[in-house]
Amino acid sequence: MESGTASSHSSIPLHLAKVGRNAMISYPNAYVARAALIAVALTLTSPLSAQLPTPSLSSIYPTGGQAGTTFQIELSSSSGLEHADKLIFNHPGIKATILKSAPSRIYPKGKLSPGKFTVTIDKSVKPGVYELRAAGSSGISNSRAFIVSDLRELNESGSNKSAKAAMPLPLDTVVNGRCDSGSVDYYKISLKKGQRIILQCRARSIDSPADAVITLFNISGRELTKNRNTRFGDPLIDFTSPKDADYHVQISDFLYAGAATFNYRLTVTTGPWIDFIHPPAVQAGQSTKLTVYGRNLPNPSSTSIIINGQTLQKTTINYKATPNPSSTTNHATLASREAVALNAQTFSITNNKHSNPVPLYIVPEKIAYQAVPAGETQSGMTVDLPTNYVGTFGVRGAQDEILFTAKKGQKLWIDVYSQRLGHPTDPLIIIQRATKSKDGKTNFSEITSSDDQSLSKDGKTIRTLDPATLFTAPADGQYRAIVRDQYASGPVDPRHQFMVTLRPPKPDYRLIATPITVLPKNKKGPAGGPTATTLYRGGSAQIKVTAIRLEGFNEEILIKTENLPKGVAASSASIAKGAGDTYISLTAAVDAPGWGGPIKITGQSTLNGKPVTRNVLGSVPLWAGAAPWRLSNSVDLGVLGNASPLAVAVQFGENKPFPIARGQKKNVPIKLIKRGNYKGQIKLNPTGIPNALKNLIKVKGNITVTDAKPNANVEITIDKKLKPGLYTLAMVGDTKYNFVKDKDAPKKAAAEKTRIDNLIKQINAELKKAKADKNNDLITKLTDELKQAQAAQKDAQNQQKSAAAAAKPRNIQLRVTSSILTIQVTEPAKPKPKPQPKPNPKAAKKQPSKKNAKK
Repeated sequence: MESGTASSHSSIPLHLAKVGRNAMISYPNAYVARAALIAVALTLTSPLSAQLPTPSLSSIYPTGGQAGTTFQIELSSSSGLEHADKLIFNHPGIKATILKSAPSRIYPKGKLSPGKFTVTIDKSVKPGVYELRAAGSSGISNSRAFIVSDLRELNESGSNKSAKAAMPLPLDTVVNGRCDSGSVDYYKISLKKGQRIILQCRARSIDSPADAVITLFNISGRELTKNRNTRFGDPLIDFTSPKDADYHVQISDFLYAGAATFNYRLTVTTGPWIDFIHPPAVQAGQSTKLTVYGRNLPNPSSTSIIINGQTLQKTTINYKATPNPSSTTNHATLASREAVALNAQTFSITNNKHSNPVPLYIVPEKIAYQAVPAGETQSGMTVDLPTNYVGTFGVRGAQDEILFTAKKGQKLWIDVYSQRLGHPTDPLIIIQRATKSKDGKTNFSEITSSDDQSLSKDGKTIRTLDPATLFTAPADGQYRAIVRDQYASGPVDPRHQFMVTLRPPKPDYRLIATPITVLPKNKKGPAGGPTATTLYRGGSAQIKVTAIRLEGFNEEILIKTENLPKGVAASSASIAKGAGDTYISLTAAVDAPGWGGPIKITGQSTLNGKPVTRNVLGSVPLWAGAAPWRLSNSVDLGVLGNASPLAVAVQFGENKPFPIARGQKKNVPIKLIKRGNYKGQIKLNPTGIPNALKNLIKVKGNITVTDAKPNANVEITIDKKLKPGLYTLAMVGDTKYNFVKDKDAPKKAAAEKTRIDNLIKQINAELKKAKADKNNDLITKLTDELKQAQAAQKDAQNQQKSAAAAAKPRNIQLRVTSSILTIQVTEPAKPKPKPQPKPNPKAAKKQPSKKNAKK
């Protein structure tokens, strides 16, 4: 099974807390909300029972910190990060070093603390959501959200499991905590009469599986208010104290579940809080009057909007958007893959204190919008094209009606954004034509409508509930676009905004990379945690590149891979015209050094006859199995330099495109590469062919290669209907394999044990002499050093046991994926013209002359 998620592997936690459990996972994404919460089993299998281990970062604690401070964090890993010695952030102002003791005689370079790091955030780093990865000789992990705030930060005490033991929580503070299974956390806050505070608990929006609930009690234990999901899966309480009093705040998981991964960040602030901005988008390079809706705002005026019993305020500001928007400037949220084509910037306001950051979207066309809150049906607003119309699904059963004029044959791209803005909505758009009756009355008749759309060609990988349509006007005249929310019968919320783009189509494309890990055939049960792309020396790994074709874009896209580490090579790849994805094969040499970091993948194509390059964005599965994916700022690759080279690989002939003409059949050579004492066989079958092309590219399967007969041919038939271009595929199969995690580990552990043993002998000799000299100060010093050395000796003995286990061959069922085969599909050769008969000289002599012919 090709999963796009990580494989099952051993649990090697850097934090001692257990992570095995069933968890309810959700994401701030209406498409996921419609399908309800996803139950994902996180139970991990026995070591190496299924597939090679890969680095997987489950969580970090605490999950962030205050700008301008230095603090410690600890990693929780399900596998493969025991050698991680550095952290990589997507902001140069955030740096980390692995935690280690001061240099001493026992550890001259200091003793490392695996999984623990000291993080420093420069004071210039703005509040927002960033990304963190762990890297080292064991490769690189998936990313996890890392939050920067401008408030003081605390970590929960761990003993605050009852109201009597509630942890004091000062105002304007963030406390980092964990939900423990079957328990709750308590905090104590003190408020003055009339003091208004915002309590927000972030979990779902920062890569945590916790379904957090906030409950506020008075000091006598009476429940005052409770909230589970105010926005994006996270709870929020807005409370004004009626008197001077103390209160208890309770945090728990909705199902009272918990683990080391169930992190949360509880913020209590008296500063401003933004619920939403209207309009939520501004035109690039232009000034726009924005209305900010929220609480504790500067220069506020009242509104009629009530959220969870609290009335929102509003304030207005003039904002000028950047002329060159980029998705990398948004640190307010971690966007879902569906929102890949949206550009946003981080927006906040100040009222003595900074507000929470929110995304402000940047678009090239002008903005037209209705006021908030919307009334009933918003009818008759005429817009000039091109434009972006902004509305809100704030009234149950209401709809917005947008009038525009078009010429016969004019093509318009009409796209609705709402679910991709993070709202739990399901928009529908209907396009109608206006005609006049004999009595002069205007009538509207439906021409077309649109509901959900698939952003990927396979129709299922990346989908959105937002509709879009390429509309062609059948005649000159007026038209009406009707937008409504199909969830409108449920709870309504004026924060649920939408934006409709109406303009001539602008074909374009975006590219998303997905790390591919395959599970052994018939392997059942959950996959392990999320990972980055991982290479074992002598092995290959695949990255799937998916094209999001926008507004009718249909050109070929050439994929280029750069910034590869030493010893790693990448195959050529291309997404053919009309195709949705391709695969890149990365191969590590048997002597490739350990490495972990970002690589650069770009797509190159043409728009309006001009070359255009787009960077490929990464994507991260939040958890195992069917968990949702989000965008990542980079595509990451790890090379496991400490593991023994793989003794088996499968490679196609040469690493260059293999030409096959349309309508032809050819055999492509493939061979098994074995090293060491591998003996076995692999039955290979094709993989990586897009569903839309499986009837056009037919590959004969059940090709067997063995250690005795390593060479074979793969028969490939190209249908005559397939368009010329570059296409990729691979072969995959299972084999039994003795894997050694680190054959050099015992030698390294033995050397360390010998060093400590010799040091103990040296200290004992010095101690004996000090006693003979009756040097009491030196005796005390050496006695203390001896105790430390003896403790180090025990650590070294434990390391020897671990090293022996790492060097012991373990029989696993390995799924082997071949190198990528790139097929160059060409036009069939034109048949040679039939040779003309050569003239006969003798026959020419017999022809009568012109003079005789006249006679």
